[in-house]
Amino acid sequence: MKMLITVLILALMISILQDIALAEFLYWKWWWFDIFMHFLGGMMIGGIGFIISDRLGVSFAATLLVTLIGIGIGWEVFEWMFGLYDGAWDGVDTSIDLIMDTLGALVVYSGIKIWK
Repeated sequence: MKMLITVLILALMISILQDIALAEFLYWKWWWFDIFMHFLGGMMIGGIGFIISDRLGVSFAATLLVTLIGIGIGWEVFEWMFGLYDGAWDGVDTSIDLIMDTLGALVVYSGIKIWK
């Protein structure tokens, strides 16, 4: 239950930051803001992966990988479909985004492994 509440708070925080970022053009003002948001998103993915693995009784690492692929790549496809990328940097941007998603999820995974 604690992890679910944590993930929901993180999702709310990401949503609020996204609204502010779009209203204030933060993605264009600060080059690093997208990287930061993907890291937070990765942390949320890690939490979702933990909840799923805990409920289904399957490997957290395997669930995390499937969750990362589904959500992380799904988000990149969403960005591409709606033109939310810079065509000149889309390969580099996508790579950095997926790395930060993974890094955020690994931070959660490491934290859970340490505290368990």
